[in-house]
Order: sequence, then C-alpha cells, then structure tokens
Amino acid sequence: MNQILSKPAVRRSLILAVVTALAVAATLVPVSARTREVKGEFRSSRVTPCSPTPICTEGRATGDIEGRFTLTGTSLIPTAETPSTGVIAYTAQVQIQTREGSFTCTDTGVTKTTGEGAASSICVLTGGTGIFQGATGYIQFQSQLNARGNFVGTYQGRLSGLQGDPSES
Repeated sequence: MNQILSKPAVRRSLILAVVTALAVAATLVPVSARTREVKGEFRSSRVTPCSPTPICTEGRATGDIEGRFTLTGTSLIPTAETPSTGVIAYTAQVQIQTREGSFTCTDTGVTKTTGEGAASSICVLTGGTGIFQGATGYIQFQSQLNARGNFVGTYQGRLSGLQGDPSES
C-alpha cells in the first residue's frame, strides 16, 4: 500500500529523527570528554624502612597530574638473566594524591639494579576518590637515578571515566 504523508507528518518524523540523534550523541560525547591523555615529570627518593620489598619511594609529580605520591613494592621477580644484566622485575602499589582527589594503581615494571638504575613500568588504575572515583586507565613511568640517588623521570598515560573533570569546562 502506497501512502503519501502529509507535510506535518513528514515534519514531525524529521523532528523526531533529529531529537533522537541528538539524544544519542549527548550520551556519547561525555564519555570521550572524560578521557584525558596525561604526561609530565616526577621526582622521588627512597624511603626506609620498607617492607615487604626494598623498593619504597615517595615524591612529587608535575605536569597534567600535580601531586604527591608513594610507591610501595609488593614483589621482586628475578629472571634467568638478572645475574648478568642486573635487571629485575617488580610489582608495587602507587598512591597519588592531587587537589582533585586521589587514586591507586598497581605498578608492574623492571629496574636496573646496577649502574644508572634505569626503570620502566606501567601502572594500572585500581581505585580512586574525587574525580578519579570509578576511573580506569594507566600511567607509564620511565626513570633513572640521578647523582643524588633520587629517581627522576617522565610519565604519560590515559585516564578514562573521570568524574566532574575540570578539563571538560
């Protein structure tokens, strides 16, 4: 059956389609707006006593994440090559406190225990408060020991699901 729609019916259908498209788009835009690429620098120093591993630091991050942090090692994992390379794998819990809230991430990385003490790791978010409540993502850290025995390095990563993210305004 061939029906011809009246101009008001066509107009209502067109308005309904536009409103539906806008409603769908409105639910999608905030998700991407709450994802933030982050990068910056950090500096930390060893803390003693430290348990259960000898890897504990505290320091300050600058850049897109501004705040104080602590790293507490949870395991050391030597490899078959550790005796010849001086490189050992580790896991740690990192707590970062910012003005917008705090978050915890589980850090997994490798560090050179001899020479310049280079390290590289990926820290996966596991919990948070403030804008970080319910957030997901990761931060990748790279560092070296400086002449004073402090770790100096850079970070970059992606954080998603941020609550009330100030970068949205």
